[in-house]
Amino acid sequence: MDQQKAGIDVKKKVATGVLSKDSVVVVDPREAAKIHSRGHVGTPLSGGRLKLSLVEGLYLLEKGDLQIKNPGSDKTLDFDSMIAYSTKHEENILQTYQAYRDLRERGYTPKTGLKYGAHFRVYPKGKGPGEEHAQYLVHVLPENQQLTPRDLVRLVRLA
Repeated sequence: MDQQKAGIDVKKKVATGVLSKDSVVVVDPREAAKIHSRGHVGTPLSGGRLKLSLVEGLYLLEKGDLQIKNPGSDKTLDFDSMIAYSTKHEENILQTYQAYRDLRERGYTPKTGLKYGAHFRVYPKGKGPGEEHAQYLVHVLPENQQLTPRDLVRLVRLA
């Protein structure tokens, strides 16, 4: 099927990322800067590269802003293949991704909250690290997981 007929914008410049274990690295400095400047996505690395978490990579892939390749291959991954890959590296990746996407679509800036015992630290709408402090910590739990009062106290203490 013709890409134009499939609703794909063939004129849109799509950045390229390469899988690197539990992350996606955008190597081209221009592409990396463009992605990072739009909503504080990713973590800048030396040489102008950009490190994206698997969740950030999934988000940009779904939006059509990023194509993701396996290292040493020209083969690109589709969204389902990326979910399958990510599931091997992160437990509950689909739920974590859905929470990330929801926060992004509401205008918030979610960044990793691992250091604080959460999945994300969430910055106010339009703000990011270095501009303002995170307002919230978000911990994603499977829908059927029970949270005991002790678990809740532990999460709050870590925060």
